Amino acid sequence: MNIRQQKYKRNRLLGMNQRNAAIAAGYSLNYARNARPEKVVKGCLADAFEQAGFTDKKIIEHALAGLEAEKTFVADKVVLTSEDWNARHKYFDTILKLAEKLKDQINVQPAQVILMRFDNAGNQSSSPEVSRRADRVAEADIARF
Repeated sequence: MNIRQQKYKRNRLLGMNQRNAAIAAGYSLNYARNARPEKVVKGCLADAFEQAGFTDKKIIEHALAGLEAEKTFVADKVVLTSEDWNARHKYFDTILKLAEKLKDQINVQPAQVILMRFDNAGNQSSSPEVSRRADRVAEADIARF
């Protein structure tokens, strides 16, 4: 990573937006607008995290430890601990999202409706009179949905 990229990375970590971080690092205004040095630095950030010990294995260990989160509080000068279900839920939700097991939207396909016509005795009927009555009842049922 060259010096300009290091300056850009430092500026982004300090909270600057992409454009201002690039200009402060010494990139031209045109390059800051169009080239997006963020793409170049993104791989470098992953390498820096890896070198600092922030590996995928460490992330997984931390996430699994979060599933055992507890909260500590003091009541009548006694220190008590209990399960922190809110924190555990947040960890679990995040783990599922990272593993792409939890989606924000669910696409539901409408069910197919199959109409069977039966007479009063429960036998399948092909009588025109029963069929017309069954059609009216079926249309009313479908209209409710």
